[in-house]
Amino acid sequence: MKKFFLLTVILLFALSNAIGIDYQYYGTINLKTPNISVGGVALKSDGNLYFVHFGGNASDVVYVENAIPGCLTDAYTSTVISTEFLATGRGLNDIDLDSAGNIYISGTGAAAADSVLKKFSAAPAHAEIWSSNDVRHNGIEVLTDDILIIGEAFNKIGFKKTSDGTAQGTASITGGDNYGRSVTFNSSNNDIYMGRNGDYKLDALKIFSGGSPTNLAAYALALDHLLPTLGNSTQYASAMQATDYDWNNNELLAADAFDQAVPPNDTNQGLRIYSIAGSGASTVFTEIQYFDGSTIPGRPGQYANVYSISYNRIGGRDYIAIAGSFGTAPNLTSVIDILVRPHAAVADWNLY
Repeated sequence: MKKFFLLTVILLFALSNAIGIDYQYYGTINLKTPNISVGGVALKSDGNLYFVHFGGNASDVVYVENAIPGCLTDAYTSTVISTEFLATGRGLNDIDLDSAGNIYISGTGAAAADSVLKKFSAAPAHAEIWSSNDVRHNGIEVLTDDILIIGEAFNKIGFKKTSDGTAQGTASITGGDNYGRSVTFNSSNNDIYMGRNGDYKLDALKIFSGGSPTNLAAYALALDHLLPTLGNSTQYASAMQATDYDWNNNELLAADAFDQAVPPNDTNQGLRIYSIAGSGASTVFTEIQYFDGSTIPGRPGQYANVYSISYNRIGGRDYIAIAGSFGTAPNLTSVIDILVRPHAAVADWNLY
């Protein structure tokens, strides 16, 4: 009987991983200022979380302690660790963390001089380490603890040293159409994904390939015009086209952004999850889940827009943070929702 039970557990575990189990709603970070726009979110492996505001001269960097599991009961605290001032009023648009918990923030201005790129030390000090504004940039991504990827305006990626914010190794790499926004690193094959929208085109992704953290100069554009229904086809589009990489399951997480150019209105906003096959020019994305927020209790419907996505593995389980909004403009409510993949532990199955 014990052997039969053990065999059943092993088979169920193998089957669950083979077919995949969808992410499910876990909880919500209720923002102290619910009507602000969230420009970027970063989920830590210890269950803490950071996010930045977008859309105002004064944009906050916010630390949320004990976001998981605290969001289940509002048992968390949020603290503003910095307020950044962008002369154009555009605001902060991205945030990322390295393995030591250091924080990197990005805010785009109309030019390099009024953009923001900063590094802060890990909790609890959160001290500013350096500041740089030598390029106009959109998204950022920690490539390694020594190198930061910069999504430069408008169709470039560049690299900076995390130690001091100066240029790292190679000149910017140009490729494809405007406007590149977020950048995401696939650690399984070294490809860099750039989320893009605007330029009157609806496609939402490009791939830079051929390089590696030790050979940055070898990166080049491999594919453009991917995921052609997710972006925003207006001239300048949205501040970000959010993407992230689930390194435990080799999956791309991508926002299906609101496209105001689609008459009468775009009716699909949410998170789309893709399996990844191949690399570079041979990459194939296959959608495996779409989550639009409409099943969350108390919501009037699907997301109005999705601004940022962050994956991490916490306590042996897969989690995703989604920064978005719901409602109808101008009465939008901003939220950070947390999803979890429920099959991550045998204890969750309750087999007897």
